[in-house]
Amino acid sequence: MLAQLTLQNFRNFSACEIPFAGGATFFCGRNGQGKTNLLEAVYYLSALRSFRQTSAPQLVRAGASGFELSATLAGPSEDRLRVIYDESERTRLLEVNGNRIGRGVDFAGRLNCVILHGADLRLARGRHPERLRCLDFSIAQIEPGYLQILARFQRSLKHRNAALKQNVSLAELDALDENYAAAAAAVVDARRRHWPDLSARLTAAYDAISRSAESLGASFESEVDGSVFQKICRMRPAELDAGVSLVGPHRDAVHLTLRGLSVTHAGSEGQARSIALAFKIAQARFIRDHLGRPPVLLIDDVWGELDEARREGLEMLMAESPQILLTSTDVSIRGIAAIAADAAVWEVVSGTVKRGP
Repeated sequence: MLAQLTLQNFRNFSACEIPFAGGATFFCGRNGQGKTNLLEAVYYLSALRSFRQTSAPQLVRAGASGFELSATLAGPSEDRLRVIYDESERTRLLEVNGNRIGRGVDFAGRLNCVILHGADLRLARGRHPERLRCLDFSIAQIEPGYLQILARFQRSLKHRNAALKQNVSLAELDALDENYAAAAAAVVDARRRHWPDLSARLTAAYDAISRSAESLGASFESEVDGSVFQKICRMRPAELDAGVSLVGPHRDAVHLTLRGLSVTHAGSEGQARSIALAFKIAQARFIRDHLGRPPVLLIDDVWGELDEARREGLEMLMAESPQILLTSTDVSIRGIAAIAADAAVWEVVSGTVKRGP
């Protein structure tokens, strides 16, 4: 769990230090004051990236030369995490307990969290990459080395696409393809191993939220298998014409169906919200069951978008979470969930925080 969070020059915060206990903590205030930025800081310390898909330079407070985030974790280890980003050098320094960490894979996985926010509707409405990111994040939370596997594939994909566009020699492509095929196979192997666990929790969560009114179908599809190198060779003429890689985990798919129809095109708004919430419940339970400890739950101002059934689903997730950080424009919203009745409250105003009533 999180015991303390410190921000310097992050988003609209010049300096901020917040202590935490277990249970729920509310960040309340008007829109645009920085509530979500606090959740983003916690998420960054977990995943070393923003859940808003924002690059590090955009996280630096206007006029500052970089940002710094640190956190103290509660528990047996009491790890102290620190991230320093230098805008002028475009460098990032990572520390754990005062010791410099050279690789993100050795930093990740110490603070586990799951974020629920408005953009999660893309898990139902969006294209396959949205759902694949959810799967990849879940795997990385329990296997930090998976981040290195993903990074290796992304580098291989970038180099291979550049070579295809430049029409390099077949000998050069052969050399690139061996590395590319190995990286692609490693990504898909991890996805195939963990998808059954995550999808079982996803469909069970949706069943509970929908009160068994309908069943969610969820399947993972990939063209990558043991013969990926041979497939790449067969596709080479088409890839040279297209100038991009046409075989690989970037083309994997997660299909969701209700009553046999694709949710992307046929699902209602309510069904989409139920699916987004079910994904987050599944993700939290997946991490808890694999690590033996539940993640910190981050909830960003979603109360007004949920009807009774989905509020009950969210309260079910909250009841399973020993630490919850929430944002809201209205402190009275605490009344919807008994689990948050004794929550700590912080008021957020223009990048500053103070204890609430």
